[in-house]
Amino acid sequence: MQFEPARQKINALTNSIFIMTSGDASFLNKVIGRLFLKVREELKNSPEVWLTVSKIVEWYVESFSSIRSAEAQVAVLLPFGLTTDQFMARQVTLDTHFVERVTTSLLDYRVPSCDVIIAGCDPDGSHIYSVDGTKVDQHDTIGFAAVGVGARHAISYLMQVRHAWNSSLNDAVVRAFVAKRRAEVAPGVGRSTDAVIVGDSLGEHVLVSEEVLGKLDVEFERMVTAERTAEETARRAIEEYISSLGNKPAEPQEIDKATVVDQEGSP
Repeated sequence: MQFEPARQKINALTNSIFIMTSGDASFLNKVIGRLFLKVREELKNSPEVWLTVSKIVEWYVESFSSIRSAEAQVAVLLPFGLTTDQFMARQVTLDTHFVERVTTSLLDYRVPSCDVIIAGCDPDGSHIYSVDGTKVDQHDTIGFAAVGVGARHAISYLMQVRHAWNSSLNDAVVRAFVAKRRAEVAPGVGRSTDAVIVGDSLGEHVLVSEEVLGKLDVEFERMVTAERTAEETARRAIEEYISSLGNKPAEPQEIDKATVVDQEGSP
């Protein structure tokens, strides 16, 4: 069962770095909660040092792996009265097949599907990362990323309009919004939209207001209407053309001379 919870899917990790989520909200809350604690501790100890996007991605993967390992221990080892440390220490005294089976179960333990985008600015510039579980991809040279069930629709549109890392702010805002609306055709993609613009200077960001999102929505509907009108015009033109071909007199029947051969098979 899928539904759209009343919460933002964009969260500020710092005032220059944001995380966008897709997937199981319960599991993500655990991972991001631990990530927030790590970021808060680092900022408290060294507030003058700007965190990098890559470092926060590294911490996210560590948090994900830690939560996954903890849940695997409860699901796989706890029924046998073991902790991870006990299992590792007692492997030499346990049955070999049992150890292999438990080890495989731990390694193959699955957690709910969840993807995130971690993006923002740091002293090295602007960066975009996507993380699927523990698999990390960097999208700086491409200039865009998308996750979730509607990702293919969004990415397809951004590729179609040839969006790039050096596109203007206006182009980026409009294209990102349109890409999100295009992705809504995928089952499970919610109608609600959040947006943030991370500025050129470190620490600068602006949450896009409901008024701006409303204006973008109006222009998107106008664009869709124009596309439908253009498509209908093209369809009618093709229909008229095909009908006109049917009104032409048929050509007289004849043999294509290029296919005629004699009895020996020579042309």
